[in-house]
Amino acid sequence: CAYQYDAVIDAQGLVKSAVLVTRLAHGIKHGMDWSTAREPLASLFYNRKHHIAKQQHAVERTRELFAKSLGYDKPQSQGDYAIAKHFLHCQQAVSDPYAVFLHATTRDDKHWPEANWRELIGMVGNTGLRIKLPWGAPHEEARAKRLAEGFDYVDVLPRMSLEEVARVLAGAKFVVSVDTGLSHLTAALDRPNITLYGPTDPGLIGGYGKNQMACCSPEQNLANLDATSVFGKIH
Repeated sequence: CAYQYDAVIDAQGLVKSAVLVTRLAHGIKHGMDWSTAREPLASLFYNRKHHIAKQQHAVERTRELFAKSLGYDKPQSQGDYAIAKHFLHCQQAVSDPYAVFLHATTRDDKHWPEANWRELIGMVGNTGLRIKLPWGAPHEEARAKRLAEGFDYVDVLPRMSLEEVARVLAGAKFVVSVDTGLSHLTAALDRPNITLYGPTDPGLIGGYGKNQMACCSPEQNLANLDATSVFGKIH
């Protein structure tokens, strides 16, 4: 059944999201206009259509949409996810400092070659840090084990819930990640993060927050990004 709301905001700008809010929520529906929604047809479902410039970060687009929909001025300061303190407060003391390498993503063209990961792992060996490798699916676990083979300072983590992974990320000295959802969680946790980008544009959808560094590959191909360049960002 549908519920009544003072305002209903579709931040996705997709036909499927617009249809969903139309069916499941009653109230004044807000969304992006024809020229700025990701799928222009979605704008036909809204009562109030807002122009949200495309050439800005996705988080800033969402903040602007909410401000216009609810009638307040968007703050000029950077947005704060307000979750980092919670996870840092829940941290348990760890004996060895560590980094986290987020090696898994859904698109093949956003993967960094395993040989490059292993070269980077070798470079980190002299820093005294342990390296933790999370995973979410069996093929990702297999990759993590291949990356860790021969390195006694690399830990392949057990399967974890999202909250458990967040706790691991919150305690890391730094994170190196491909363009994946967990890299955005790292940004939300205010952890130093070097994200490796190939075909995607970090200016529009990259990690949003403090201590976020984009490492873009030549010719938008991660096979062209060498481990030495990434290690240089760590220092």
